[in-house]
Amino acid sequence: MNENKKQIRNFPVKFYFDWTYGVTLNQLKKDIEELEKLNVTEINIESYEEYGDSYISIEAVSNREETDKEQQERLNKLKNIKKRQEKWELAQLRKLQEKYKNNEQ
Repeated sequence: MNENKKQIRNFPVKFYFDWTYGVTLNQLKKDIEELEKLNVTEINIESYEEYGDSYISIEAVSNREETDKEQQERLNKLKNIKKRQEKWELAQLRKLQEKYKNNEQ
Protein backbone atom coordinates (compact mmCIF):
# COMPACT_ATOMS: atom_id res chain seq x y z
CA MET A 1 0.00 0.00 0.00
CA ASN A 2 1.28 3.44 -0.86
CA GLU A 3 1.44 5.29 2.45
CA ASN A 4 1.36 8.67 0.68
CA LYS A 5 -2.11 8.05 -0.79
CA LYS A 6 -5.19 8.91 1.22
CA GLN A 7 -6.42 5.93 3.19
CA ILE A 8 -9.81 4.67 4.29
CA ARG A 9 -9.68 4.53 8.09
CA ASN A 10 -11.91 4.28 11.14
CA PHE A 11 -12.33 7.58 12.96
CA PRO A 12 -14.07 7.87 16.34
CA VAL A 13 -17.16 10.08 16.40
CA LYS A 14 -18.05 11.80 19.67
CA PHE A 15 -21.51 10.75 20.74
CA TYR A 16 -22.99 10.39 24.21
CA PHE A 17 -24.76 7.04 24.55
CA ASP A 18 -27.13 7.47 27.49
CA TRP A 19 -27.87 3.77 27.70
CA THR A 20 -26.55 3.11 31.20
CA TYR A 21 -29.68 1.51 32.59
CA GLY A 22 -31.22 0.38 29.31
CA VAL A 23 -32.68 2.32 26.42
CA THR A 24 -36.19 2.57 25.03
CA LEU A 25 -36.81 1.77 21.39
CA ASN A 26 -37.86 5.38 20.76
CA GLN A 27 -34.57 6.65 22.18
CA LEU A 28 -32.67 4.02 20.21
CA LYS A 29 -34.38 5.16 16.98
CA LYS A 30 -33.56 8.82 17.75
CA ASP A 31 -29.95 7.91 18.49
CA ILE A 32 -29.64 5.96 15.24
CA GLU A 33 -31.05 8.92 13.27
CA GLU A 34 -28.56 11.25 14.97
CA LEU A 35 -25.69 8.81 14.35
CA GLU A 36 -26.60 8.61 10.67
CA LYS A 37 -26.51 12.42 10.46
CA LEU A 38 -22.97 12.24 11.89
CA ASN A 39 -22.02 9.72 9.15
CA VAL A 40 -21.38 6.95 11.68
CA THR A 41 -20.85 3.63 9.93
CA GLU A 42 -20.22 1.35 12.92
CA ILE A 43 -20.93 1.05 16.61
CA ASN A 44 -18.25 -0.82 18.54
CA ILE A 45 -19.50 -2.43 21.74
CA GLU A 46 -17.04 -4.10 24.07
CA SER A 47 -17.39 -5.45 27.57
CA TYR A 48 -14.65 -5.37 30.16
CA GLU A 49 -14.14 -5.95 33.86
CA GLU A 50 -12.55 -3.59 36.30
CA TYR A 51 -12.16 -4.29 40.01
CA GLY A 52 -14.65 -7.16 39.73
CA ASP A 53 -17.36 -5.07 38.07
CA SER A 54 -18.51 -5.51 34.47
CA TYR A 55 -18.76 -2.56 32.12
CA ILE A 56 -19.63 -1.91 28.50
CA SER A 57 -17.77 0.50 26.25
CA ILE A 58 -19.73 1.91 23.30
CA GLU A 59 -17.95 3.85 20.56
CA ALA A 60 -19.32 5.37 17.37
CA VAL A 61 -17.00 5.09 14.35
CA SER A 62 -16.98 6.55 10.86
CA ASN A 63 -15.17 4.52 8.21
CA ARG A 64 -14.13 7.06 5.62
CA GLU A 65 -11.29 8.48 3.58
CA GLU A 66 -9.00 10.68 5.61
CA THR A 67 -9.05 14.44 5.01
CA ASP A 68 -6.01 16.33 3.75
CA LYS A 69 -5.23 17.40 7.33
CA GLU A 70 -5.58 13.85 8.71
CA GLN A 71 -3.41 12.52 5.90
CA GLN A 72 -0.72 15.09 6.66
CA GLU A 73 -0.86 14.29 10.40
CA ARG A 74 -0.46 10.57 9.64
CA LEU A 75 2.44 11.20 7.27
CA ASN A 76 4.14 13.47 9.84
CA LYS A 77 3.79 10.75 12.49
CA LEU A 78 5.29 8.17 10.13
CA LYS A 79 8.15 10.53 9.32
CA ASN A 80 8.88 11.07 13.02
CA ILE A 81 8.76 7.33 13.71
CA LYS A 82 11.20 6.69 10.87
CA LYS A 83 13.54 9.43 12.16
CA ARG A 84 13.50 7.94 15.68
CA GLN A 85 14.10 4.46 14.27
CA GLU A 86 17.02 5.66 12.16
CA LYS A 87 18.52 7.51 15.14
CA TRP A 88 18.24 4.37 17.28
CA GLU A 89 19.73 2.16 14.54
CA LEU A 90 22.67 4.54 14.04
CA ALA A 91 23.31 4.54 17.80
CA GLN A 92 23.28 0.73 17.76
CA LEU A 93 25.64 0.72 14.77
CA ARG A 94 28.09 3.03 16.58
CA LYS A 95 27.99 0.79 19.67
CA LEU A 96 28.65 -2.32 17.60
CA GLN A 97 31.43 -0.65 15.62
CA GLU A 98 33.05 0.50 18.84
CA LYS A 99 32.68 -2.94 20.40
CA TYR A 100 34.17 -4.81 17.47
CA LYS A 101 36.80 -2.18 16.74
CA ASN A 102 38.18 -2.77 20.24
CA ASN A 103 38.08 -6.56 19.74
CA GLU A 104 40.25 -6.38 16.58
CA GLN A 105 43.22 -4.94 18.42
